[in-house]
Amino acid sequence: MKFLVPIVFALSGCATLRTSSPPAAPLAVVAPTTAVLRGRLLHHAAPHDTVRIWRKLPPLAERGQQKFPVAPDGSFEVRLTGLTGPIDAQLVLGDALTVYLSPGDSLELTADRQQLLATLRFRGRGAHANNYLTQAQRHFDYNFGELPENLHAAVTPPEFRQRADAYHQRQLDTLAAWQARQPLPAELVTLRRQLLELQRGLSLLRYVGHRKGQAQREPELPAGYFDFLKTLPLPAEGLFAARPTFLQTLAFFHGAYSYVFLLPPSDQLSLAPNLPDRLYAPATAHLGETTLRDQVIGEMLLRQLYDFPTTRAAVGAVLPTYLARTHDSTYVRSVRHAWRVTGGLQPGQLAPAFALRDGQGQTVTLADFRGKVIYLDFWYSSCAPCLAEAPPP
Repeated sequence: MKFLVPIVFALSGCATLRTSSPPAAPLAVVAPTTAVLRGRLLHHAAPHDTVRIWRKLPPLAERGQQKFPVAPDGSFEVRLTGLTGPIDAQLVLGDALTVYLSPGDSLELTADRQQLLATLRFRGRGAHANNYLTQAQRHFDYNFGELPENLHAAVTPPEFRQRADAYHQRQLDTLAAWQARQPLPAELVTLRRQLLELQRGLSLLRYVGHRKGQAQREPELPAGYFDFLKTLPLPAEGLFAARPTFLQTLAFFHGAYSYVFLLPPSDQLSLAPNLPDRLYAPATAHLGETTLRDQVIGEMLLRQLYDFPTTRAAVGAVLPTYLARTHDSTYVRSVRHAWRVTGGLQPGQLAPAFALRDGQGQTVTLADFRGKVIYLDFWYSSCAPCLAEAPPP
């Protein structure tokens, strides 16, 4: 099995890391508004290594980052103060994973950074919840090779739904087994159930995307195939303000949804009559007038500009509508920037002004030749044929 754990901005048993160290002393009791996570990393980077926490930082609506130094021996301490309730967060130890921290938690971990999820083990108050998350992420969330859409892309739509449902049930059974062993926090159980539903929906979308890409045409699907979108627990607030638990799945959802509903089989936006309406109609029907919708369309436009230069005219047709209807300033800035930097010189535009020295050492400007046809020959100083063609100094 391959375990891939991207930084983006979380079955049975628990993996342990064997060491020869003597038994650790009991963890200290911490204040009821504080959570402490201490640890030691093997194979940590040096120098100036840090452990990072991405979480919602009141009063901000979006996630923020906190950094904590790693000592030369790999030890670190994360101390979160002023907590008023449990939080889910992205803990970045080189790779990223989801953790769940409650006020009063005092946790300790040891892990090999090169095999993070295979060696990570928590102990102390709050350990059971985080050991469950570690194993769930190892066996499911980041075990991409075992996803239904990667194993069963060639089956029929009804058969794939059965396989996706069976995989979803395995995830639920694993959650129930850990819950039976020792109660998990009620909010964590709710968050995981919502995440598993999102992951199932993502698999159903990706399956359609696989079929569409392979056949280069819209696949034939049974009636009601996309009914799951009506009840999918999608965060209306979008990627940046969503709970860290949903971050990875929501980022993948952007691309999967765009390809299935907004783009042709070629994956390249095509200029067509009423193109903005053709994009906004399905996106609004499925996602509502939400920040999530704006981000999904914005992400699609960004990828078109950066990956497919020939789609610029189509993006330009959508851009006024996107800028007028989008309230997410981060994506607006990103799309504006992409439009500028990917523009280059387009047919019909004036060439940029420049000044150069001619063979006699005199400065000439492009404006000096206004009204004339100019031939420009670009070459570089180590090109032997170019040097032979150039006039002597």
